[in-house]
Amino acid sequence: MTRTTLQRPAQTNFAANAQAVNAAAKPQATTEAQPVEEAGVRAHLSKFFDTDRDRRITYPETFSGLRRLGLGRMAAAGAALAINVGLGRTTGGSLTTVNLDGIAKGKHAGDSGIINAEGGFVEEKFDALFRDYAKTYPDALTQDEVIKFRQDNLAKDPKATGADKVAVLGEFGLLFRFGAQQRDGQPVLTRERLFDFYHGDLFQTLAQEHTAKREARAGTFNGWLQNTFNTWIF
Repeated sequence: MTRTTLQRPAQTNFAANAQAVNAAAKPQATTEAQPVEEAGVRAHLSKFFDTDRDRRITYPETFSGLRRLGLGRMAAAGAALAINVGLGRTTGGSLTTVNLDGIAKGKHAGDSGIINAEGGFVEEKFDALFRDYAKTYPDALTQDEVIKFRQDNLAKDPKATGADKVAVLGEFGLLFRFGAQQRDGQPVLTRERLFDFYHGDLFQTLAQEHTAKREARAGTFNGWLQNTFNTWIF
């Protein structure tokens, strides 16, 4: 995969050149850790769920993140437990704590391959997903198309177990629950939203959308009922 990096244009004024010369003359610090950009699945987990930035995601952090996305208390409690127990030990964390640095170990059979073993985004696999499965709309996937994609991946992997099948369908089930948009009366995952999901920007957008929807509904009795149900159940 070819990674493209945008570079700033070179400074051409004399003041900038003088600053560059002075900076080059100074000794460079070597003890400070340089910020490392998160990639792939680690990106959205780190940006959204790891609220204290300690490289570990606890059960309360997962629960809180799912609540911010709009899942009710009961559904969030069950989903957070399933996620953290499913990933905790396999990533090198505890029973209910996910270790972000070992997240690649949590890949299951039937995985899409869009995220590689190092946690990086594989553009070719992402393009192939839409080329091979986006038959209804060129820039979006229907729920049936996503299910077929996941089922095909499972069928190609002889190591796939029943637990893998549940994990595969559950992942995109939650993604549809939070991120689907309506098109011609049916929910779809757009290419843009799925791209943001793999690059770590989608969850914050969805949380903001959920807050805006709750505030918009709060002025009516039916809206209050829906908000109450959403708060406690689903």
